[in-house]
Amino acid sequence: MKKLFFTLLLLSLLSSVAWSQSKPFAPYLKKGSKMVNLQLSSLGVNTLKVSFSDAPNDPMKMTRFGLTASAGKVVAPNMMVIALVGFNSIDNDGMAITQYNLAAQGRYYFNKMVYGAAGLGLIGGKIGDEKSNMLDGLLSIGLSVELLPKLMLEPSVAFSAKLAGGNIADSGGVSLSYTQFTLNLGFSYFF
Repeated sequence: MKKLFFTLLLLSLLSSVAWSQSKPFAPYLKKGSKMVNLQLSSLGVNTLKVSFSDAPNDPMKMTRFGLTASAGKVVAPNMMVIALVGFNSIDNDGMAITQYNLAAQGRYYFNKMVYGAAGLGLIGGKIGDEKSNMLDGLLSIGLSVELLPKLMLEPSVAFSAKLAGGNIADSGGVSLSYTQFTLNLGFSYFF
């Protein structure tokens, strides 16, 4: 099923790239334009490495599935600010992790298709029955491919890591640390 999904995704991406190259994208990136986005994160190719302060040399590797909704506004030519809310569900050998995040991001379009982004996020969640909060840093690069007028397919890769926090409540001082690499697929609508 995963192979079929990624094959269809690749074929649609390649055909969309060929079609969108003949269309001007810049009008969507004029100052004052707005964007809404729905993104599936961690599609199959995801590594989340988690370690705890009481066992730093014994990291766990897990996969996760996430959903993010965002809205943005173009503040300068090719430059956008974005607010995001998200939810992630992680399972590792019966240990459930639920994560909610609220983030701010800046995005810069290098040309009509390629963009880079950087941001900060506040993450709260539960590891089993224990709670934790942290500050997360994110870097990503992606493509913006026009499927229909004003509707973009936006695949991206991202790297994020804990910058601060991560103390687990009622754990006697145990702290969570993580880094992750994700493959994401989003759909954006510009207006």
